[in-house]
Amino acid sequence: MAWWQGNVYGGRENRLKAATGSIKPPQREVDTFENLYAGEIRYADSLVETLRAQGQWEDTVFVLFGDHGDSFGDGGVFGHQYFVHNSIIRVPSLVRDPTGTLESGVVESLVSLVDLYPTILSLSDV
Repeated sequence: MAWWQGNVYGGRENRLKAATGSIKPPQREVDTFENLYAGEIRYADSLVETLRAQGQWEDTVFVLFGDHGDSFGDGGVFGHQYFVHNSIIRVPSLVRDPTGTLESGVVESLVSLVDLYPTILSLSDV
């Protein structure tokens, strides 16, 4: 962490200033994190394509979720520490249920990852 803060931001103080929106983070930092996110999406897509190619997609419960978001300048901040913003607290949670047990749609109420494991187990008849 110290190496990263020193080399990318010139020190911890500048990293904290970037996180809180007092200064802009280096563009290479923004580009790096945006590219990492895009890579994660491509990886998830490749998993789905592999399951389809193997003929297993129709019988697969697929769960995709994040434990927090990241801000890339939303609300004037960068990262995911030190503040509460929709880009941080409204994170994706997708469940593909081939069993038809779950009601399809978007859940607008607050949910927690603590509910995820019982949901997966219920889809597995456990």
